Amino acid sequence: MIIYLFNSNMPFKASISLLCFFCLSCSNEGGLNSDPVKYFKSIERLEGDKIMAFDDYEVYRPVSFVMNEEYIYVQNRDENMICVVNREAHEMETLLKRGQGPGEAINIGYITASDDAAISLECNKQFIIEIPFHSNKVEFTPLPLHYGAFTSIIKVQEGYVMLGNFKEGRYMYYKPSEEKTMFFGDYRVHYKYRGLDNFTKSLIYISSKLAVKPDMTRFVAINFNNGVIDINGIDKDTIVNLKKLDFHYQDVYVEGNKDIPRVSIIRSNKNGFFDVAASDEHIYAIYSGKSFEEAGIMLDHCDYLMVFDWDGNPAGCYKLNAPLYAISYSIQEKALFGIHLGEEAILYKYKLSLQDN
Repeated sequence: MIIYLFNSNMPFKASISLLCFFCLSCSNEGGLNSDPVKYFKSIERLEGDKIMAFDDYEVYRPVSFVMNEEYIYVQNRDENMICVVNREAHEMETLLKRGQGPGEAINIGYITASDDAAISLECNKQFIIEIPFHSNKVEFTPLPLHYGAFTSIIKVQEGYVMLGNFKEGRYMYYKPSEEKTMFFGDYRVHYKYRGLDNFTKSLIYISSKLAVKPDMTRFVAINFNNGVIDINGIDKDTIVNLKKLDFHYQDVYVEGNKDIPRVSIIRSNKNGFFDVAASDEHIYAIYSGKSFEEAGIMLDHCDYLMVFDWDGNPAGCYKLNAPLYAISYSIQEKALFGIHLGEEAILYKYKLSLQDN
């Protein structure tokens, strides 16, 4: 059986391993239906407009992306780790290459939109990566922290919020001006895993991503392997949870010991939200609901787009004509964009019936 194995010694990415193990899928404990589709009153079909093929710009393995006016900032799996596509000029420029030298990176977290820049972080060299929209020049800010793997980062009004392997709490809030690091939030898991220590729970949550409200007062977190959406507010030095939507938890296999735990996602696990984006009014998340048994390596191709307001209320659920792998919201165009991975990577644009002001 093929599963995704997360090892605490690995800096970021999951490796694939063989293991024979069978387990019942998780039950829901939070009062919500375990199928988030049923959280919505109705489902609409949604077709996007094809904008471009990434292959035309020699971008063959996109992972995540950020839309800003005519520019598309793309994170790749190849040696061109971050590049920018100019839609008007029909040009591509590499901004960050994979490597050990100055100005290069080995392992980066998911790229996200934050304020006036695209942002990521380098997990091995421990620095923040910012690409201001006005310059398209990569800026590096050292992190005076040694907390292991980081997976996602957003910029907020007075600092940064990060996800990673944190035993102190799910969210790291870092304020560079005060050289202050604080931790908030919990790792919500199935009851049978609640006795695990926080570091092991952080491995269960390793495949996660953040999106920030454009005014930087709230943010949302999703996880690829579960149906949990966490909506939070920022109040000075505190992160306050505003809404917990726990549809279903990860089904995992834990081995090793407390010092070197290993967490594997079981192949019958019902996977969840694989990307998230935000506008001032809404949260946009793409949902899989598929297990490895059902979909194999295509489990991260999501058939549903779900929209919530910032209080966690359902705003719209859409069945997509083409499954999406990644999404980004454009403030300028007031539209959602998504990447479909097939024979080539295609960028689609979606105009939803619920329009942001």
